[in-house]
Order: sequence, then C-alpha cells, then structure tokens
Amino acid sequence: MTKQVDFYFDFASPNAYLSHKVIQSIKERTGATVNYIPVLLGGIFKLTNNKPPMEQFFGVKNKNEYQNIEMQRFIERHGLHDFQMNPHFPVISLQIIRGAVAAEMDGYLEDYIDKVLVHMWEQPKKMDDPDVIKAAFEESGLDAEKLMTQMQDAEVKAIIASPRVDDKKSLSFLNSFLSNDDTSFSNFLSIMINNKKIYFLDEVHKLFNDMLLSDQEITIAEVETAFALTESQKENLSKTLMKQHAQKVQIKEIINQDLLAGIKISVNNEVTDYSIRNKLNLMKEQIINNR
Repeated sequence: MTKQVDFYFDFASPNAYLSHKVIQSIKERTGATVNYIPVLLGGIFKLTNNKPPMEQFFGVKNKNEYQNIEMQRFIERHGLHDFQMNPHFPVISLQIIRGAVAAEMDGYLEDYIDKVLVHMWEQPKKMDDPDVIKAAFEESGLDAEKLMTQMQDAEVKAIIASPRVDDKKSLSFLNSFLSNDDTSFSNFLSIMINNKKIYFLDEVHKLFNDMLLSDQEITIAEVETAFALTESQKENLSKTLMKQHAQKVQIKEIINQDLLAGIKISVNNEVTDYSIRNKLNLMKEQIINNR
C-alpha cells in the first residue's frame, strides 16, 4: 500500500522551502506520495492564538539564535546552499498561495511550487507586490496573465477559505482551540466561514491590529539589519526610539542581508539609514561627483 503524506505549506515560511527541497529524496527512499496543500500560516497563527517563532520566543534567551543555528545545520547537511533569507521577510503570501490553488486546478502545482520558491528563497523578491509577482511568473515561463486573473477569481478564493474541509468541520476544528466562553470570536469565525470570507482574515487582523496600536498610541518601527539582533539590543533600541519619538514603540524586525552590516530604521515615514550599504553608496556618489 502506497503511503501518502499531506504536506501543508506556505511560501512565506523558509521551512517550507527547506522541507520541499528534501521531499524528493524522502519519496524515493520510502515510496510515499506527497499531497501538497497550500495554507496561510498567518491565518492559522491568528486562529489558533499562536505566533511565528521569532515573535513567540521574543525575550526567551538564545531561543531564536539556536533555531537559526539548527537551520544552518540543516542547510549544510542537505547542501541547500542556494538558500537566501528573503530581505522582505515576512512576505504576505496570500496572492502566491492563490496562484498555487490555480496551478493545482490546472494540473501543474509542483512545477509552480518549484518556480515560486526560487523567487522567495533563492533569488528572493518582494513576492507580495503584484508587479513583482507577475514579472517572476514571466521569468519562470509561467502563464503570468492567466495566473494573475485566476488569483482574483472567486472560486480560487473560496478554495483557499477551506481547500479540503467543509464549513461545519472547519468551524468545529477552529473552535477546538478556543475557550468555552469565547463565544463572540466563535460567532465571528462562523460568519467569516459561512460567507466564504475566511481568506480575508489576514486583512481583518491587520486592520484590527492597526486600530489597536493607534488606540494604545503605539507606533511601529521597522528595523532592518543584516543579522538578527540580540534581545538586549532590541530592548536598548526600543528604549532609545521611545525617547526620540516620545511614544511607545513596537519593533518589527526585518532581516536584509543586502545592508551588509549596520541598521536601517523607519518610524512614521522617517528613515534613518546607518547601514554599510548606504555608506558605500554615499561614498560612491561623492567619488563620482568629485571627478
């Protein structure tokens, strides 16, 4: 009897890329078939009251640092040296997940996955920008025009809402993660599922989060660095930014290896760039202007 493995994946996760790259050898070794099921991790995190590891383990000494070491060990063991951390991480994967559903409907899901993962984690791009997505599709030889149209199709959106499970089972599963007295959120989920709007959950969460931050007078500081900051560095930076802007600050960390070193900070549309890349660019301009 052939074994089948259900592989739930989201392009936004580097672990999805790393796992996908070793699946072929697992299939050959075990004779198993793999059923790829596209999901939205962001929606799952919110629905299950969970968080991404970098946020979940914020403040837990050495937890994220050790996770990065483990990732490097995995990369070395399997020779996955084409992997690059996406400088735009985290990328909102809703559009390319819709593309995966469309590709599955047309019978070329694995080819689509192979090509899109290249643009996410080997030649990393901002794969939540429609223009960038379309250009990546064209570069990979995919039917970009058709895919971009299908990604807005109501049927594709509805499948993302629940690709394998009916509405009743979806609601029952999600309610299993809620406390018994959390009826208001359960009712909200029921409305979203019954109206095939669950795929808007990321957008709803973002709007709600923006409103909450505004009400609490908290501003977001996008902090780009070539390498992950330590917890003490984040704490000191947060205190400094709070003094500078006279309000509470929540740091959104972005790993951008193109910076080489240093830091780039964006707060309230004000950008401060202390990166080595920026200094090199300034030196280049000075040299050109002084010729």
